Amino acid sequence: RTITTVSPLRYPRSRAPCFGGRPEGSTNSKAAMSVWCWPTFEACDLLRDDAGEGEADAVTDLHACGAIVVRSAVPLTECAAALCEVNVRLERALAESGQSSTADDPGAWSDAGSADDHDGDSRHSAATARYFGNVASPSHRRDLKLALTSDVKSCLDRLLVVLRPTLSGVLTDDAELCELSALCSDPG
Repeated sequence: RTITTVSPLRYPRSRAPCFGGRPEGSTNSKAAMSVWCWPTFEACDLLRDDAGEGEADAVTDLHACGAIVVRSAVPLTECAAALCEVNVRLERALAESGQSSTADDPGAWSDAGSADDHDGDSRHSAATARYFGNVASPSHRRDLKLALTSDVKSCLDRLLVVLRPTLSGVLTDDAELCELSALCSDPG
């Protein structure tokens, strides 16, 4: 099972295009044309006292592209704790949904009961709706709904310390968190 985590490595800020095309400066004609290349920032650059220009760039890119990448915003130890929580929740969600991996077809329920037992199907359907959101291409992928537990909240709090100035240039005071999930996938 593969779940993307925040990398502790430092990368230079990228000014790649938002959608499609080759990354800026790339001469590789086989560069993936459908890869999403989000503008990327380092958390330390957005936190500096003189980060005004970086914040302005982040706000501009967020308006233009709808998303940005901020590297090193959350310490690796906090990401690891949240990842453990996500993995435990995913195992429970798959078990309650009658599935063994994210590669299973969410519409094909396995049940230990007889073929005439329709209660298993409704239990599995309810568990699937409770734990998983819709994904545009669900093959081998699930959008796992997360609870706002202490480890997840710790990651969000750290992230908001970095993103608050950027988000304040985009969101209004009445903005609300409407979805909290982890995109989980199996190879394939």
